[in-house]
Amino acid sequence: MTTEDDGLILYQGPLTELVEGDAEDFVILEMKNGYPLLRVNLGSGETKLTVDGRDRHGDVRQNKLSDGRWHRVDIFTAGKVRSYSCQVFTDFISCSVILLPSSTAVICI
Repeated sequence: MTTEDDGLILYQGPLTELVEGDAEDFVILEMKNGYPLLRVNLGSGETKLTVDGRDRHGDVRQNKLSDGRWHRVDIFTAGKVRSYSCQVFTDFISCSVILLPSSTAVICI
């Protein structure tokens, strides 16, 4: 619950400065402009999934999450080696992404 449009919600990754050879894996969930932004690096580079409340036709389906009310954010992932997929639900509205090394395909419903 927040009225701030920007801020860190969750960070899971290294807590100290990395040296060469250390794992670079991390997951970051933050708020940007009132909507969730998921940043993931599983060792092949950072990929971002931005949710902006709009469906594939550009129609607003969800208001900003920075409205001072409680909201639910669920993150599901599958796959590990050559590609993986991630699905983010905000208040039960889905935004999915298929992540490949150095590329992203986003599907919002």
